[in-house]
Amino acid sequence: MMTAYQRNIDEVHELTPESPLIADLEEDVRELDSLLETNYPTALEVLQGGIYETDFLQTFANNYPDSPEIPRVSLALGEAYARLGRQEEAVDRFLQAWKSDPESQAGQKAVRGLKTVTPRLDSLGALEQLATESDDPSLRVAATERLQAQATDFEDLANGADYLKRYPAGQQADIVAQRIDQLADELYGELVLYQSVGDHVKGIERIQQILTYAPNSPAAQRLREKIVLEG
Repeated sequence: MMTAYQRNIDEVHELTPESPLIADLEEDVRELDSLLETNYPTALEVLQGGIYETDFLQTFANNYPDSPEIPRVSLALGEAYARLGRQEEAVDRFLQAWKSDPESQAGQKAVRGLKTVTPRLDSLGALEQLATESDDPSLRVAATERLQAQATDFEDLANGADYLKRYPAGQQADIVAQRIDQLADELYGELVLYQSVGDHVKGIERIQQILTYAPNSPAAQRLREKIVLEG
């Protein structure tokens, strides 16, 4: 929440430096900061009680990013996200737990968590993040090898598109782009098939996937040309 307020203040500063809204926003920030400080002991008590939901941990991490409890909170979030299959968020939180206090129990447990999830990661972006941001040589090697394997075999266009958006100059960017073109071609073939049998719903689904996640592919270009000709 505080980050959102600061972002709003920065935007208003940039667009209208003399706006009276800036003073109002800054006052809101001071009030929120005071409220968070007042509520910190209660939040800490809940945390130490050990009975909480993921939403509480997310809120705690967002509201108290400088708390000494952040390694522990980040570790718990990483474990929760890993169980939920939210791979990018799990890697983010494990890395945060590790980097915020590498020698702590939470930091060391986070490293073990990363080593456990890496061989099962499908997210190309999460693998690139580990391969480039991890301080553990064995983890970097494992993530790089997994990324190399997945870059040629991933099946989800959104996965490849997300990778290129996050890492346009990533280790496997060219290979991922080629795989995206290949998958888009396959979807185009499915589109032609579904249109031939009158299944327009599935045909539209393929069109949306191609144009959303592979807009620069040859398949997308053929689609645009087809739309112009039929229009």
